[in-house]
Amino acid sequence: MNTKRKGINRYFKILVMLLMLSPFTLNLNAQAAAQADNSNYLQLNTSFKIVLNESAEVNETYILDVSKLSFQNSEQLQNFCEIFSSRLHSLSADYSSRKITMNLNKDFLEGNNMSIADVNAHFDSLSARMVYIYNKIN
Repeated sequence: MNTKRKGINRYFKILVMLLMLSPFTLNLNAQAAAQADNSNYLQLNTSFKIVLNESAEVNETYILDVSKLSFQNSEQLQNFCEIFSSRLHSLSADYSSRKITMNLNKDFLEGNNMSIADVNAHFDSLSARMVYIYNKIN
């Protein structure tokens, strides 16, 4: 009988562990689903690393959340956007919502046979300059 009780206790412990892990697993799945649904929504921090999801289709519009950055006013944010707009992408600022709308020029991408990996490499090459300019204007 003692052996039977140990077996039941072991199954009970496993059941408790599974129940404890369930909310964690569900939370991870919810986060992954949210990220998949919001593949055009990116959070920017002071490293200014913009990375597009290479397994998703290229969107024409991306929203960059800059709420963690300390732009002092609308003019600073707008100047930053103007500095980093190019033929590949244009940036427009909305200081009140602390967001930047980034529009990719799909004709430019297709005309230059650029993949998402190429676009990510472009953004990676810009990040150090973005950090420098951000620090200069703040």
